[in-house]
Amino acid sequence: MTRAIVIKAHGDPAIAGAIVDGITKNITPLNEDEHAALRAELARLRAKNGVRAYGNSVRYSTACKALAAKYETRPHGRAYRALLGAYGLMWLFVSEWFRYFSDWNRGQLHGR
Repeated sequence: MTRAIVIKAHGDPAIAGAIVDGITKNITPLNEDEHAALRAELARLRAKNGVRAYGNSVRYSTACKALAAKYETRPHGRAYRALLGAYGLMWLFVSEWFRYFSDWNRGQLHGR
C-alpha cells in the first residue's frame, strides 16, 4: 500500500513552511548513547507514574473507608424491630377491622 500526504501551504509562510518542513523532513536514527538516554528517561517516567498510581490507589481506598465509616447505616436492635412489627400488626388489624365493618355496612358480607 502506498500513502500520500497533500498539504496546501496557505496563509503565513513561516507557519506553513514549518508544517511542511516537519512532514517532509527525513528522520535520522538515534545513536546508541541517545537511545540509552531516552530509555533511561522513559524508565524514570514510568517509575514515577507507577508511584503516583500507587499513591492514588492508597488515597482512594483511604477516602472510601472514611466515607463508609461516616455514612454507614447501623442496623436496628431486636427491641426496635419487635416494636415496629407490633405497630405494623396493629395497623393491619385496624385496616382489616375497618374493611370488615365497611363491607358489613354495605351489606356485602354474605360471601364470607
